[in-house]
Amino acid sequence: MKKPTAGELKRICPQVSHEFLEQFLSSFPERYYERLEREFLAEHVRALSGVSVDFLSYLIVRANSDDPAELEVTVVGFNYTGIFSAITGLLAATGLDIVSGEIFTSRLHDSGGDASEPAGGRRRFIVDLFTGRLSDGTDPSQWKESFSTVLNSVVALYERGDADSLKAAKTQIYEHVVQALAEVSEPTSFLYPVELAVDRSSESFTRLKVVAENTPFFLFTLSNALAQHQVSIEHVHISTMENRIEDEIDFVDAHGQPIDDPQALNQIKLSVLVTKQFTYFLGSAPGPYTALSRFESIAQEILSAPSENSWHRLLANPRILEDLARLLGTSDFLWEDFIRGQYEEILPMLSPELKKEGLSHPSEKIDSLLAVELSAASTLDEKRAALNRFKDNEIYLIDLDHLVTPGTDFLSLSHKLTALAEAVVRAAVEIAWGRLVAELGVPRTFAGLRAQYAILGLGKFGGEALGYASDIELLCVYSDSGTTDGRKRIANREFFERLFRDSVNLIEKKREGIFHIYLRLRPYGRNSPSALRLETLCRYYAP
Repeated sequence: MKKPTAGELKRICPQVSHEFLEQFLSSFPERYYERLEREFLAEHVRALSGVSVDFLSYLIVRANSDDPAELEVTVVGFNYTGIFSAITGLLAATGLDIVSGEIFTSRLHDSGGDASEPAGGRRRFIVDLFTGRLSDGTDPSQWKESFSTVLNSVVALYERGDADSLKAAKTQIYEHVVQALAEVSEPTSFLYPVELAVDRSSESFTRLKVVAENTPFFLFTLSNALAQHQVSIEHVHISTMENRIEDEIDFVDAHGQPIDDPQALNQIKLSVLVTKQFTYFLGSAPGPYTALSRFESIAQEILSAPSENSWHRLLANPRILEDLARLLGTSDFLWEDFIRGQYEEILPMLSPELKKEGLSHPSEKIDSLLAVELSAASTLDEKRAALNRFKDNEIYLIDLDHLVTPGTDFLSLSHKLTALAEAVVRAAVEIAWGRLVAELGVPRTFAGLRAQYAILGLGKFGGEALGYASDIELLCVYSDSGTTDGRKRIANREFFERLFRDSVNLIEKKREGIFHIYLRLRPYGRNSPSALRLETLCRYYAP
């Protein structure tokens, strides 16, 4: 179809200035004008002439007269980084299965004095056209109202442009996507292949050709991955045939130039693959929005590594991505203390070869492994650091095991956490005992016998029912009164009080509830001694 003239459009749109029409006809690629009927172009002109800081976007929806569930949806408005991802995510989340489409972005131009032009100088526009089908039973008019509401809300946040607003926009989008993903049937471990090819023949843009099986939110994940690389999407051609998509995406870098660097292009391709595959498993993650947000925060650093890096091979494994989605969406403790800074150690652990043996150490080996760690430390500070480093790392591995190993139950988790707690408490007491005996001598009864002692576990610790947020409830009991046999003698009561207090102080917690030592369950409550004589304990429990 031949490109219209400003005069032709003026006859259809008499209310739009000739200056704006001339600008409109020079703003988009030639294929845009040649593809559309005059009446559609006129409709876009009228919408674009009304776009301003007060009216950021316009929505045009047409239902197929023969099939009301089939809609033609056009979004006209300002261009923002990531807006295509936002639109496709919201379209899918509100119930439109995109079958085909064309996305056009205007060239950069200077705003003139025309009142129909937006204030603020240099702006770009989008005209995004989609054809799709609504979910069964969805009313077209209600869908339009719902989609328009969420779109306007997100676009308003994009327009503000500050970091908090952009984060809020992303949050809204993810929440809608995640809610819809939760309704998608459980994914299998099989993933359809994705064919990606880069065409660099154009001097104006780089083209990415994508051929794949159509899966939920494919366009959203595809464009979301591109947005992470700060590329500007200039044109998209969407085609779906018998559940197979064939898309072409033309994009440029942040400076408006085509991307030619092979390494950068490989990173983009890998990012598209991994993000698409990862998003496929979000429906099974306990916290899908959290998982996707956290994945984005580490994905670029992972994917910027050389392509021969083993992480790339690991990320291609759907089982690993499924486990990673579960991890990132489950545990704040894991994320804050381990994953965010040590993700390069996580991915190899999730490989099927290692998972067969379990990620955490067998309970019967914990004492010996901890002893090896402590043997390399000489000062008290070094021993404290080694003890807590071992404890935190082992909690981390037990946590990973429980989350990603099929068939593990809470009882198994409790047994492992209890065995670790016993080993840590035992090691802490041995460290404190050695220091006190060297200073004060061995505690003895009045009869000269060596005083015996025990550290008892109470509550969930005593019942071998520890969970992630369980306290470590302890009680120290010693056999009898007397004094130490060193040069500086003190009463056994004081010795064991110090032993217990020093031991407890060696065990650090990363946050409230994670291996937090809790002493208030001891007889007579918080006002009683930390260490009790056996006779006192028997008298308390005698009734």
